[in-house]
Amino acid sequence: MEPNYSEYSITELQEAITSIDRALYPERFERLKAELLNRDEEEHDASQLVSLSSKDLLIKLSNAFFVIPLMIYVGVDALNSGEILLKGAAISKNENFILFTLSVMFCFLISAVLTCSLFVDKSKSS
Repeated sequence: MEPNYSEYSITELQEAITSIDRALYPERFERLKAELLNRDEEEHDASQLVSLSSKDLLIKLSNAFFVIPLMIYVGVDALNSGEILLKGAAISKNENFILFTLSVMFCFLISAVLTCSLFVDKSKSS
């Protein structure tokens, strides 16, 4: 009687493929290998979809509640105080107006891009 590998669990398939005599049962070995590869692809696809959607959700939540407000705060604080801190160096509006302006614009640009990314669905574009 031939075994029905479609009813085996992945653990049972892995155990069977390691214990089968390849020389005595080459057809069974090939069927086992095919079934294991098929199951592995199905589970990998499903787990990848779940992990990607969870990862995307986590990124969107962290952007919405942390990164965007932080960048807006840094930009507004810089406009109010007249200086911005970048890597421990203070850039003053009076000392270097161009670099100060570019830094503040960068803060607002990053927050705008991240805000737009919250509403764009990547899966629709692919």
